[in-house]
Amino acid sequence: MGIRFRINQKLISQNRVILVLLFLIVSIATWGKQKIGDYDRGVRLFQSQDRNDKEDALRIWSLSGDKKAQQKLIAIAANTNEDKRLRIVSVFLLGGLGKKEFRDELKKIAINDPDYEVSLMAAEAIYNLGYKSALQFIIDALTENDQRIVIYAIERLQALRVDSTIPDLERLILITKDKAIIHKAEKGIKIIKGELDYDQILKAQKKIDLAYKAKEKGDIDIAIKNAREALKYDSTNEHAYWILGNIHSQMFEEKNKLLARDEFDKCLTYGFLDRGNLYFALGSLEFELKDYGKALDYLKNASQLFNHEIVFYRLGQAYVQNGNLDDAIKALKTAIKINNLFTEGYCVLRDLYKAQGNEKLQNAYDKQCKKLRNEDKAQTKNISLLSTLL
Repeated sequence: MGIRFRINQKLISQNRVILVLLFLIVSIATWGKQKIGDYDRGVRLFQSQDRNDKEDALRIWSLSGDKKAQQKLIAIAANTNEDKRLRIVSVFLLGGLGKKEFRDELKKIAINDPDYEVSLMAAEAIYNLGYKSALQFIIDALTENDQRIVIYAIERLQALRVDSTIPDLERLILITKDKAIIHKAEKGIKIIKGELDYDQILKAQKKIDLAYKAKEKGDIDIAIKNAREALKYDSTNEHAYWILGNIHSQMFEEKNKLLARDEFDKCLTYGFLDRGNLYFALGSLEFELKDYGKALDYLKNASQLFNHEIVFYRLGQAYVQNGNLDDAIKALKTAIKINNLFTEGYCVLRDLYKAQGNEKLQNAYDKQCKKLRNEDKAQTKNISLLSTLL
């Protein structure tokens, strides 16, 4: 019996070993399947037309631990034809993984990428991986002539919060006359010194994200609430003023439009980066408030930054109100060149040539105006295009 008992114990012990091995094999297989599943799930999400789904795909790939998925992130980050927002998110996630093996790929993007915002994000990612020399790339960007690049570089420095960069920001304040850059640099210095709580800035940004999402869904009251709460955390948050200005500018009462004017002006002062949209919004607002001189100035600026038929259409309207029909015609011709189905462009050109007594061109544009209106091809498209700019 004793011998038999010992044999059974040995069998039990062997069975335990086998069970442990089976468990490990199943675990490894499940883990491998999970990795493959994460990669495939990311591929499916990235094929969506929704940018939020695409961003979710990037996050899934970054968390999967799968080298194939991480290579996908690198490919998107380096693809200059890819959506810029997705590229920036990819670079950010690669930096967040904290793996030095990505340094060379990020370095290529930082040095060679034609989009400065993407390259600055890559430089920040390299710096976060422990390579101090990458910081100089961001500092050098402070001397660029493009306001967007300078402001973006300041924001990168304030996120890094490195004391040694304070003299660079102080020098920038002395040499520039741009009020938005001065404001951003002064704010950056305060954040780096700890005089402004960066956690409060991040809380404000979370409220801004909620406000943008609410506005997209049409929840205007919630958008206003979150934008105002963001200003409690960060009183000079340009995105909060942009959201509020957009909402107030679309209200009928003049008091709201005047409020929008003040909010858009603060966007200019506090360094709102999307200047094309901002100048268009200000120009359209001043046009509605019948300050046609200001409207023309803002719309001229918008047309240099934003190649869109609605921008040139509104610019043409501003030229008409300022008594300059020739330049109005040039602006409207640019509008229909951008979109040859833009009905209102042809119709207004017809009216302008009629005002100039040019019957031949009046008839030509009248024919095209009536044709497009009868076919009703452009109207819905124009309304949706206009809505993207407001």
